[in-house]
Amino acid sequence: LLANHDLALTLMYQKDKRKKKEAARLFRQVLPAQETTLGKCYEDTLQTIGNLSSLLCEQGEHVEALPLQRQVLTRREANFGAEHHSTLTAANNLAELLRHEGKYDAAEGLYRQAVDIWMRVHEGEEHPLVATGMRNLARVLFQQKPVERSTNAPEHGMPPLHVTHSYG
Repeated sequence: LLANHDLALTLMYQKDKRKKKEAARLFRQVLPAQETTLGKCYEDTLQTIGNLSSLLCEQGEHVEALPLQRQVLTRREANFGAEHHSTLTAANNLAELLRHEGKYDAAEGLYRQAVDIWMRVHEGEEHPLVATGMRNLARVLFQQKPVERSTNAPEHGMPPLHVTHSYG
């Protein structure tokens, strides 16, 4: 069980698509055994589900990845509460998946919730988790709604956003 899990982790970070597919197969093989022996809410089990979801998303299999990431969020919230770092990371990961699926309103809600909590817990905007959350929120808002673009926007990458209201 552990050997297959470790092999899946190693393959997951390879650039070769065939190795990533093999990693997904191994995670699928390991997951039922983890759920039986460790439990469905055990952190290693949740990590495996999250890794499988991430791989599937990377391979464009969002429909299969989405319920897995929802499981991770639901179970982490039950384990740790809504304000725990692991729960907020799972919410951010689910929001990313929703954004990739074009479900911008749902993604925005999750990003806002995570940013609000991270700002309160880390007392301000300077913490890296807050910055990441705000960047992700800006990205989904950029994709979701028309924005005013700067005339000196870079040719590559996301142009600067001109915010006319404060976050909140």
